[in-house]
Amino acid sequence: NPQGKIPLILIVSAVIACTFGALSAQVCKYVTRSSIQTYPNGTSYPSLGVTAGLWSYNLKQCANADSCDTDDPNDLEDSNYCQPYGKLFDTVDMYWELARVFGILSCALGILGLGLISTATCTKLKRQTWMAICGLFLIVTLCQGLQF
Repeated sequence: NPQGKIPLILIVSAVIACTFGALSAQVCKYVTRSSIQTYPNGTSYPSLGVTAGLWSYNLKQCANADSCDTDDPNDLEDSNYCQPYGKLFDTVDMYWELARVFGILSCALGILGLGLISTATCTKLKRQTWMAICGLFLIVTLCQGLQF
């Protein structure tokens, strides 16, 4: 290994980062939104909240199957199941689309950077190549941050 331990440390770090990045985009508990319902007489009560991800949302289930009032949010809890968005959610706003694009870009560019770093285990890379790889990983970090 002409570069020493540095490429191996970077490969392990990049694999962990790519794995966590890919898994974070696949979950359906990416965003939690609570709501309050206000009635005409001025009283307000907690309403049904939503837990969603970039590609799917979380289903609700009764906390107690024997006595469940679906209108009462206290009787419902998040299930362990993710439901992909159907045709009802085909039109999303620009920010949601950009979050999806940056999520895909961060994973794709991370895998590209992982491939470039893997070559450093068998060949000696020039300083300019290392600078380009560092720049690529900075772009990956920026894309991952722009998902939020």
